[in-house]
Amino acid sequence: MSVGVYLGAPGVYRAPPLATDVALGPIRLDVTGFVGVAWRGPVNEPVLITSWSQFVDRFGGLTDPDGHTCPGLLPLAVSAFFDQGSGGPAGGRG
Repeated sequence: MSVGVYLGAPGVYRAPPLATDVALGPIRLDVTGFVGVAWRGPVNEPVLITSWSQFVDRFGGLTDPDGHTCPGLLPLAVSAFFDQGSGGPAGGRG
C-alpha cells in the first residue's frame, strides 16, 4: 500500500471537497508571452508590445544596421506572431 494514499473499495476513491469560496470568471486567452534573445532591451522585465514596430523600437529587428542576423530566434517568433494577424484588434504589423 502507498504511504499517504487511502483507497476504499476497488474502484471507489475519495475526492477532495470542492472549494465553494472560489469565484469563477472568464479566462483570458488573448495574452502571449515570448522569451528569448534580442539585440537590445530590458533583461528579466516583462514589456507589453502590441505591434511589430513597437518590438523593433524596443528590442531591435531581424538584423542589425550592418545586416547581421540576430543571434536569437525571438525576433523571428514575434515577427511571425504579428504576421499571422495576432496582437489585438488591429492585428498584423503596425
